[in-house]
Amino acid sequence: MCGVGSLDRRLRDAVDYEFPAGASLGAGEYLVVVGFDPGDSGLLSAFRARFNVGTNVAVYGPWRGDLDNAGESVELEWPDVPEAPPAARYVPYVLAERVTYGDGAPWPVRADGYGVSLQRVNMGTFGNDPANWVGAAPGVG
Repeated sequence: MCGVGSLDRRLRDAVDYEFPAGASLGAGEYLVVVGFDPGDSGLLSAFRARFNVGTNVAVYGPWRGDLDNAGESVELEWPDVPEAPPAARYVPYVLAERVTYGDGAPWPVRADGYGVSLQRVNMGTFGNDPANWVGAAPGVG
């Protein structure tokens, strides 16, 4: 995920995660959301070393749910305008992006059990297009 500003966003569908209040990204920065508690310094250190994730990259988690190797959908949402009183406790969310990946063509098949990960080629283009993804050595950015 790349962007600028507050991360009052959340992930939904295959995994669920709410970004903490006050979290933000600057222009050109990346973050990683993981399925373990990044507050565990041993796990975090091992993760950073194994996947070449520098200490300049924010790591959030844990997500709830599972990412299936055969394919799933992951959605990024952000809050819309809260409803007016008396229903002011409800804040609708707007879909910012959805990626529904697969483990066969046209998705990069190298990422299906061959030790590489799916990585987005261009953050400025449509994320649900398999042509915008490659199978590459794990890393960030």
